[in-house]
Amino acid sequence: MSAINKESDKYIQELEEKIVELSLKVKQKNYQLKNVSKDNQKVLSKLTHNLKNPVGIISSFSEMMLEDLEDFTSEKLTKFLKAINNSAKFSLNFLTSIAKYAQVTSSEFTLNLEKANLIELVDSVINKLIRQAENKNINIIKNYTKKELFLTIDSVEMELALHNILHNAIRYSPENTSISITINENDTKIEMVFLDEGMGISEEHLPHIFEPFFVVNTYDAEKNKCIGLGLIVSKTILKKHAGIITVKSTLNQGSLFKILFKKS
Repeated sequence: MSAINKESDKYIQELEEKIVELSLKVKQKNYQLKNVSKDNQKVLSKLTHNLKNPVGIISSFSEMMLEDLEDFTSEKLTKFLKAINNSAKFSLNFLTSIAKYAQVTSSEFTLNLEKANLIELVDSVINKLIRQAENKNINIIKNYTKKELFLTIDSVEMELALHNILHNAIRYSPENTSISITINENDTKIEMVFLDEGMGISEEHLPHIFEPFFVVNTYDAEKNKCIGLGLIVSKTILKKHAGIITVKSTLNQGSLFKILFKKS
């Protein structure tokens, strides 16, 4: 009987341990579901808040045009159409940003990995943004001489991540300044540095810049509304590539974004 009782006690103990383990897993899943629910509510709230005004402009301006089109001068018509066009562009950009943020933060998001030339990819990003930089007389300096540096990456996603970083640097830099892009490597790592002479980020705001929808200024220098998703999308994509991004910044002096990739 003693042996049977010992076996029974052991079995009961194992069951209790499994129940505790399952209970902890259920609590963890409930916590994750609550966070997902909060995130979804936040996205929905931001979606409603940010689209209400531009959609309202499109609706009200188009109604006024339809009601009094015969009385519109060419100048007034142009003004109204520009307002409608700008509102439509912002709405489309905002929806695209929301969709991308939802995609990269989804548990089902996967990378299409392949061997690609990082130098070519960076040059492609620069070429796509060079006109925007030239419009502000911003000089983009390439501090790299190699023509080939191969990594196993998702080229499309990586290009977007780097595009967002350089786009922000141009967007928040004043005219007649410089942005340098430095690429170094050694036996264990690859380091990329984006250094600008822009408005910089205060010590107070710096810890929050990778939070979704966080913006220091509602509008940039060109009066374009800031969405606050570019950096979190970039960080998420880089993290999926086992990349680490860090930031140093001084208000009114500029920012330095450093990206590190470990060599496998």
